[in-house]
Amino acid sequence: MGAVSAQRGCIFFAARSLQLRLPGAVDAGHIMRRWWALALRGLVVLAAAVLLAPGRADAASTTSTLSTTTSGTTTVVVPGNSPLANALSAALAGPNGSLVANALTQAFGPGAASQTVNTFVTTTEFVGPQTIPIGNGPGTFANGVRVGPINCNGPPTTWPAPNCNLAGYQQFVIPAGGIDFNTNVDYDIATNVTLAGGGAGMIAGDLYTTIQTTILDNEFIFIDSLFARARSAASSSMPTPYAVMRFADDGTRLDGDDGPAAMLGYAPRSLSATPPFVKAPPPDTGIWSIWAKGEGAIANFSGTATNFGFGYRSAGSAFGVDYLKHDWLAGIAVAYDNAMVTQDVSGDNGSIGSLRLGGYASYQPGPWSFTGVLGGGFHSVSADRLMVLPTPATASYDANTIDAGFEAARRYAFGSGTIQPMAGLVYTGLHTDAFTESGGSSLGITSSSADIDSLKGYVGARAWTTYEVMPGFMVMPELRARLLYDFLNDPRAFTAAFLSDPTMTPFTVTGITPDRTAALLGASLGARLDQRWIAFVNYDAEIRGSSLANFISGGLKASW
Repeated sequence: MGAVSAQRGCIFFAARSLQLRLPGAVDAGHIMRRWWALALRGLVVLAAAVLLAPGRADAASTTSTLSTTTSGTTTVVVPGNSPLANALSAALAGPNGSLVANALTQAFGPGAASQTVNTFVTTTEFVGPQTIPIGNGPGTFANGVRVGPINCNGPPTTWPAPNCNLAGYQQFVIPAGGIDFNTNVDYDIATNVTLAGGGAGMIAGDLYTTIQTTILDNEFIFIDSLFARARSAASSSMPTPYAVMRFADDGTRLDGDDGPAAMLGYAPRSLSATPPFVKAPPPDTGIWSIWAKGEGAIANFSGTATNFGFGYRSAGSAFGVDYLKHDWLAGIAVAYDNAMVTQDVSGDNGSIGSLRLGGYASYQPGPWSFTGVLGGGFHSVSADRLMVLPTPATASYDANTIDAGFEAARRYAFGSGTIQPMAGLVYTGLHTDAFTESGGSSLGITSSSADIDSLKGYVGARAWTTYEVMPGFMVMPELRARLLYDFLNDPRAFTAAFLSDPTMTPFTVTGITPDRTAALLGASLGARLDQRWIAFVNYDAEIRGSSLANFISGGLKASW
């Protein structure tokens, strides 16, 4: 800045144009005409000074602002007008604001973090004699008036102006009677953040809400598998699954075994027909069983207007042992699995290692069964977020769960098979520890701990029958269907703040909360290999709106 204005140039151009240049020798007449020309030029300069600086009666050093205009806006736009907007504003306004803006641009392209230039234009008149200092720093304003120093190095690219040649001198001198007009421009660069679709959720860290859903899903499946083990182990004095079975106490005919995980199961209490190779145990002798299975899950959840969709894959194993005597069954189980969560579009992902413990007890008088389950889980989480950036954000933390459930069921003969209506309730409480990310190119977050609760109730039924495909080899197909409803339907959410925000403005991160109503459909196939060993395979599909989760397991059970 500090350029000599066009007005000043016009003054001196006009003055010079009035000089009279006559050919020939210099004589008295020529000198006189020259004197009058100089006098006339001085009058023009004086008149111009008076016109351009009205009210000036002398040549004292004077500065006045002729005009000031401002333009531009400062905005941060995030869909939904959530607290995330305030957090991003604070981060962008902080000392790392340019890094945050650059990270946003890298993540979503130039449109996500475009710059708005707030332009402050001030035209100032300087009347000599005075010396104006020249600096290379930004100018300052007081009540809209530039108080200096003049900025010779700012934008636009055509600057510095000729009279701001810092290499030549460090001041600009306005002689007595001279006038300079200096137009100063200051720039306040703001960042407009426009994140469409799931971009806002991704920046905020909604990957961690997908991890919450994954843990809760697999926790329910673990507890439900213990119910399945108990409901298929009706009170019995011997482990036989053969057809044509009758309760001695009420005469109810049951064709088939107790089904599904069937083959995790036992026959009803009294049999009207017992295969000849099955030897009844001594009176009052209980039956021990051990079982083991491998299991896996694949689930996909559709995105919303504010969150990208995601999916998870899990694989693991479970082991259990139980004891059946008369109408009572009691057992314990342990399971371990690893789940991988991947967010659509962004590619952000997480890994969950889970160790689960559970105990179950069931009272099974006649065709009834009443079962209670207690369980808990320990989960180790690691996550890689903002994978679109050169330096992703990473975090590791722990989570734990506690579970409790109750189920009631009753068996009925139905044609050549058996049907068992059931109703149950499962509570799961999830606690995730606080964590702080590293990396993330200035978009890393720190999170507080979070608690999510789920209370799923269900009603439904299962039906099965038994076929002897060859002597001593039995197969048991089963179909089942249930309707689930989450009475709590806690949102998948937590509270966080940007590490680059000097004010640590908190905001709530909310992810996809699955539909509270779901249909759970399944099928099983069991095979009795001999009087002690049963093999089984199970499949279940949970349908929640447009989301689908698939669960499959298979294993062996031995009884003695």
